Amino acid sequence: MRVRQLQTTLQDQGMIQQISMDQLSDMKMALDATFWLRSIQMLKDPYADALGGMPPGNRDGGVAVKDGVDPSGGLFGIIAKELELFSRYKIKPIFVFDGIVPPLQHQMFQQSSQQQLDQAWTLSANGRDSEAQKAFAVATSRINSDICHFAFHFLKSKGFEVIRAPYFASAQLAYMAANNLCQVVYGPPGLLLYGVKSVVLQMDFQKNKAEWVSLDHVLSKWYINREQFIDACLLAGTEYCLTYPYLNLDQFRGDNQPAAAAHHAGAFSFETAIEFIRQVPLNSWMQTFPTDDMRNDHVEGYCVCKLLLCYTPVLNTIDLEVRPLSCGSGHANPHLCPPGENTPQMTINNPDGTQTPSPMPISFPPTHVCPSDMSTVLGERLPMTVYELLMMGFISSRLPLVLATGVWCDRQSPLIDSKEYRSLLIDLTNEYRTKALGIMAEKLNPALRDRPIICTAYWEVGELAQSQQQQQSAQGAPPMGATPTTNRAHLLYTLNREDPNLRRIRIPRVKGLRWMFTKADLEAEMRRQGAKTVDLRFCLQWHANEFQRDGPLVANLRNPNGPRAQPKDLNSLSALVHFQLLESLEYFSEDGGMTVLGDVLKDTPSRFQEPTLFALELMKFGVLTGDPFEPVDGSEFPVAVRYPKIETATEKQKSITLLSRVASLIPMKLKNDLWDTTVEFDLAAFHSLVRLFKRTLRVLCESCLAEDLIENKSLIKMLPNNTFSPNGPLPSDLDASGQRLPYHREPRVAEVGPSPVLPVFMLPRTCMGIVMKYFMEWEAPQTRKPMSAAEKRAAFDENLRKKFACCVDPMKNLGVALEFWAEVKRCIVDISDQLGAEEMKQDVVKADMLLSDKRVMMSI
Repeated sequence: MRVRQLQTTLQDQGMIQQISMDQLSDMKMALDATFWLRSIQMLKDPYADALGGMPPGNRDGGVAVKDGVDPSGGLFGIIAKELELFSRYKIKPIFVFDGIVPPLQHQMFQQSSQQQLDQAWTLSANGRDSEAQKAFAVATSRINSDICHFAFHFLKSKGFEVIRAPYFASAQLAYMAANNLCQVVYGPPGLLLYGVKSVVLQMDFQKNKAEWVSLDHVLSKWYINREQFIDACLLAGTEYCLTYPYLNLDQFRGDNQPAAAAHHAGAFSFETAIEFIRQVPLNSWMQTFPTDDMRNDHVEGYCVCKLLLCYTPVLNTIDLEVRPLSCGSGHANPHLCPPGENTPQMTINNPDGTQTPSPMPISFPPTHVCPSDMSTVLGERLPMTVYELLMMGFISSRLPLVLATGVWCDRQSPLIDSKEYRSLLIDLTNEYRTKALGIMAEKLNPALRDRPIICTAYWEVGELAQSQQQQQSAQGAPPMGATPTTNRAHLLYTLNREDPNLRRIRIPRVKGLRWMFTKADLEAEMRRQGAKTVDLRFCLQWHANEFQRDGPLVANLRNPNGPRAQPKDLNSLSALVHFQLLESLEYFSEDGGMTVLGDVLKDTPSRFQEPTLFALELMKFGVLTGDPFEPVDGSEFPVAVRYPKIETATEKQKSITLLSRVASLIPMKLKNDLWDTTVEFDLAAFHSLVRLFKRTLRVLCESCLAEDLIENKSLIKMLPNNTFSPNGPLPSDLDASGQRLPYHREPRVAEVGPSPVLPVFMLPRTCMGIVMKYFMEWEAPQTRKPMSAAEKRAAFDENLRKKFACCVDPMKNLGVALEFWAEVKRCIVDISDQLGAEEMKQDVVKADMLLSDKRVMMSI
């Protein structure tokens, strides 16, 4: 829980102490993993979002070469280097990631500054790259949910102890500290609110020092008790509750506090919050607000914070159950004990003049009793099997969150908003997201499966608030006694689920095909294909062969009541999940046959299987084109980028755009440097769609796996740590059959691990697309004597290496991109007639002709 100016105040008042890292040796340290990632400076690439959402390298880089490339390059290389430092000091880390985090944060804590983003793009378009980097750094989140997801699986693949908390990581860390499951806790100072006695805030391995803060020291220096400390933090404001309004006024500043102009931010001071609480309790301050609406906003926010501090569910390691933090968990927070008899009852003032009790009291009842309306904040309790899969990382938090709350909330706006992005989000919700919920919920409680799911998105928040206000004006008092504002209408506990204007989906009953095969059948097919691993191509080729000879695999699919495969080994489980995923993506028909998409994909080389599948998916949803994106109604793209409009874009521009977008779907190798050259507005907009789509495909794949694991929990022990390992080989490391090529010049370093068991749908950066566009627009220098094709190639190669000095071998990677384009073109041309995609075929052929002319001209 982030508290406004808490860490700054602790620092200013000298309450953050230093120790040597040696004092932490031989200790088990539990870390807030997201906070730890944010502390790693090398991960803070200002261009991360503009290049597709990942910091330097990820699968694009992290290569060790002898020519000055640091082997710590890339997301995984940087993390690996940090892990080595833990080992050097003999610290055993336990990384704890957030799990189910309901939409409780006020919208103002989520929105990035569109004005700052526009300024960043303007600076970039004008060639002021250094200033643009600074602007992007301020306007974007450099440690986003995708980075956390892939970091989790990288840490797991490396054999480290890593878990997702059932809900909030902070609560799980507090439980671990209270029950001696770790000797030291690393995280933000907000952990003090949970009663953690001491928290390590920063580690500097190079200087052999760490900074930490003690709760007892803080309380004694400020002359307050634990409950007062919590109340002061809530008055100051967190991401779940707003700052008490009178703290922002200069006249309430103490005599010994500096004036606002000389202080940190505006008139606010955390020290004033402490002074307020010293005078009277939080409950008393809740009686004084300028308006009832403001009072209701604050009261509900404070109630939610207290609930999270006391009752957030955690994994109880004694009985391996998920229970609220203070309910029989062995963790008692004395600062959250029941109030005295004289504590005033909190109420909310309704528009009609009546009063209703606050949804949750400011102080809680005895710790063995949970609030009756706790589900309005955290959602319904899920089956323990779902929590187990979540904590082990076999599913991410999205599907459990939706099933628990009944809400699919897309609160985060993309880097570049467009009509195409909004349309794709709705299409994916109606198609693949709905299907993923149906697959996972099939074996769960019907109460979770049968209720409608409410869908809200970032652009609907204002509309939602207006709709709820109009409805409440007609009906009288709102459900919880509060009038929603623009910043609150989307919150889980204020959401009016009866609003007819809300988008809703129904979780379908998914009756999949009856995939039936034995371990012997699988091994025989692997021998026939000469395959060493199970992947998308293997399963498509297996199905095609069985279909031709009417083999048992296909024959069983036609029997709706036939037996289903019961995997006995890892390869069998992997094959079953691959078949289910391909079926969900409609590469197999309802009668068990193969669709035209599956028929064309089965012949794609293994190293291009996943990116080609993704390109076909983009084509299915109409977003793999060369047309410029359109801004949403009422907005415009930054003028300085000179982005073309769809009616004015030339055919050549569209062809180059299509080529660069397709090329951007595969990664390229980068050195251990920040991206130091051009960023492309169009590719950034395109990769906003790519990120959304890849997250959806990951969720769909996880749902297929979850269905099998929920049905048979014994399968969990088959899955290795690299099930979703994100640091496998790149396409340029593999031959056409998917086998690793021998190392020629430079070996890959340790951060490149084994291939994942299941599709990862890793995010590529836009780098390869930027290089492709540069290639298509490059013109040979004018010379007295016309340059030959070979001379043009040599000049281009030299310019390419200078322009993209952060790339290891841009010419080699360009060759891989050209191969990938040829494969995508083959697939689209082959299926266009059967799918009625003649216009798409024409666009691809035009782009290929332009590319062919360029290659002939430059002998590439």
